[in-house]
Amino acid sequence: MNTGDTEVIIIGAGLGGLTSAILLGQMGIKVTVIERSPFPGGLLRSYARQGVDCAVGLHYFGPAGEGELLRQMFDILGVTDKLKLRRIGTQGVLERYIFDDVTFDLPSNLPAFKEALLGLCPTENDAIDAIIAALQTMSQGLRLDEGGRLQSSPFSFAGLDQSMEEFLAAAGCSKKLHDILTVHGFWTGLPMDKCPAYLLLYTLGALLLSAWELGCTGRQMADAYSERALATGADLILGDPVEHILVHDGRACGVRLRSGRSLTCKKIVAGIHPKLVLPMLPEGALSAAYKDGLLKLAETGSAVCVHLLVDEKQQEARGYNIFRIHKIDGVHTDGTFLQVRQSGRSGYNLVTIIRGSEYSDWKQWYDTFTGKRDGEYNQAKMKAAQSMIEIAGKVLGPLGDYTILDISTPLTLRDWAASPEGSIYGLMRSVTNDLQFAVLTRMPVRSLYLVGQNAIAPGLLGVTLSILRGVGEVAGRGRFQKFLAEKLAEKSSLSSQADTD
Repeated sequence: MNTGDTEVIIIGAGLGGLTSAILLGQMGIKVTVIERSPFPGGLLRSYARQGVDCAVGLHYFGPAGEGELLRQMFDILGVTDKLKLRRIGTQGVLERYIFDDVTFDLPSNLPAFKEALLGLCPTENDAIDAIIAALQTMSQGLRLDEGGRLQSSPFSFAGLDQSMEEFLAAAGCSKKLHDILTVHGFWTGLPMDKCPAYLLLYTLGALLLSAWELGCTGRQMADAYSERALATGADLILGDPVEHILVHDGRACGVRLRSGRSLTCKKIVAGIHPKLVLPMLPEGALSAAYKDGLLKLAETGSAVCVHLLVDEKQQEARGYNIFRIHKIDGVHTDGTFLQVRQSGRSGYNLVTIIRGSEYSDWKQWYDTFTGKRDGEYNQAKMKAAQSMIEIAGKVLGPLGDYTILDISTPLTLRDWAASPEGSIYGLMRSVTNDLQFAVLTRMPVRSLYLVGQNAIAPGLLGVTLSILRGVGEVAGRGRFQKFLAEKLAEKSSLSSQADTD
């Protein structure tokens, strides 16, 4: 049964899918968003335990200051007020790195970062200058210009095919500098001799430009995005996943849902993991070589996450994040991430602890689903959580009487957000990957596009970069840039009027 036509079908109502729907809808393009889950949001969508909101995949981000890329996008989408953004690092410390032999406080801006590095490594002026110059190049272009064009992209970096290890060696960094600059890399599980330099430099540069967190919950953010999509004319189908992408004469032209419903369209945007797109396509739609190459791409690491409710008198909320680095040997890193934030419950704060975990560690439960696993699984979760809580106690000091709100594993993330192997940041970016997989905004099927953190780069910033490219291809780059320029001019005019009033 064919239930009608739409111009663009978007598969997945995560950040990439919903943002694309809002932008296309604002340009007058008829969009239908199809989400496998009964609710929208993907990794955006948090969940509540005992009245406390627990984040899934969005803990903090940058740059979202006035006139910076993410704020510009929030303004264009019409969701800024709903997000209630909070700047972090306002007391001068954005992140604290605790190594075995030294503690380093990452400042909240680039000049202070340079000063802190010189204070720690006073004889490494040349290396530090090279680092700061690269970070400036990365961060300064993180905004749209008056013409609606991104001022720079990570792929404008001169050393695009350079690994972080090669970049740091060329700069002449000592092990101490190396350790500080590669802290964020341990989430990928990728050795620094394979991790692209642009990826870590872009991430660090963005945070040093300005770092933020939500003042609303992840559920409220997901709902704000879905409400905006509906307001721009999008149709939203929940709980009825796409099973087949229809292809005719080499062009994607529709979908068939699990319910048996069919929809036809001119273009399809997949805001889901590209490995999940493959089985939706008919046999022969892609070459065997392309399919094999995509399937061989490694996933980023996964994690166990523990949420604790603690007495605010025992653990005060901190305006910065903490990384306890257990091992850095120049190549491999093992660490734990900690946050202490207000919980929303009077008298209590929320401690979030995240530690890397191999998907294979949970293989005996691969064929089970969240909420339907056995007692042995719960024992394994608790064992992992207790070791993480012990680390937290050593780093933060005594936790006092605490309540475990929730423990999630790679399987939880797999089930919640349809992330293969429960990976946190999707496909692993590596300098050894084939160049055709470096940017995945277009698949080798006409009229089939990809958005999301798997397309270009991970995280909120990476999703935004993919949207700027992907939506531009769907709507036409000239038309899209004109639309962005008009929205930015409208925002500027309203700001000027407010100042005058």
